[in-house]
Amino acid sequence: MTTISVKFFGQYLLEKGRITQDQLLEAVSRQRSANPLLGALALERGYLTPAQADAINAAQRTTDRMFGDLAVDMGLLDPDQLAELLDLQRSSRLFLGEAFVDKGILSAGELEAELTAFEAEQHAGQMMIRGALMQLQGVEFVVDVLDLVLKTFKRLVHETVLIEDCHQERDSWDAHDVTVSQRFIGDVDATLTLGLPRDTAVKIASKMLGEEIAGDDALVLDATREFLNVICGNVCSKQSQRDLNVDLKAPVVTDAPAGLPLTDGYTVITVMAAIDSKVDVALVLPNVLVRPR
Repeated sequence: MTTISVKFFGQYLLEKGRITQDQLLEAVSRQRSANPLLGALALERGYLTPAQADAINAAQRTTDRMFGDLAVDMGLLDPDQLAELLDLQRSSRLFLGEAFVDKGILSAGELEAELTAFEAEQHAGQMMIRGALMQLQGVEFVVDVLDLVLKTFKRLVHETVLIEDCHQERDSWDAHDVTVSQRFIGDVDATLTLGLPRDTAVKIASKMLGEEIAGDDALVLDATREFLNVICGNVCSKQSQRDLNVDLKAPVVTDAPAGLPLTDGYTVITVMAAIDSKVDVALVLPNVLVRPR
């Protein structure tokens, strides 16, 4: 099952009143500056040109593969270069807690105590969400979707997202600035809907298109549909490994979970993204029925 995290450490400290929003942003900025992306390291060392890095990023949009693995497969990095870059990335990695200490926001002792309490709270939340997921029909498919939503945000948008809640309430879908849906057909009949705040949709569009997007709503909607299509396409590939034949209808912009008859129930799985901008991404799935072959 996909790794479940229910809260960011920084979010936890904010809720406890141990840090301020400004201190969190300061620590997050310090952490990000210390944790370069693999592509940035490859450019810095002259192993890749900007055009080659762009080609790898473009290839990532259509496959569930890591940047380094794709670079090797495309003949743009050799295995030794990749190993060197991964070692560099690991050696310079700075965790958020370490950034709090580095900036003098928490002492080492305070960090240790807060991490212990945070991990206990995380465990309780994880057990609750895991139990809710295990009650779902077609749980393997649901977990595949969740896993690929989290991976796609990480790889294409460079945002870590966490599963925050899972419930099955018919009227639980809140209004969102941008909502896109795509339906799976064939051996699996399901609809995946992403509800996004506008700033998240704009960020997705900017990353997908490789340029800063501001007020062009048409571009934002097109890129958000393509982002969903990447997720769903990789979900279909995953199902083919289970000998299931699953296809897709075109993604659509909608105001609510699309493709669901009023009599259907659905599962709302809320994931939190980008702690520094405090946004939510709601993932909606109908109660999934996987047809036997």
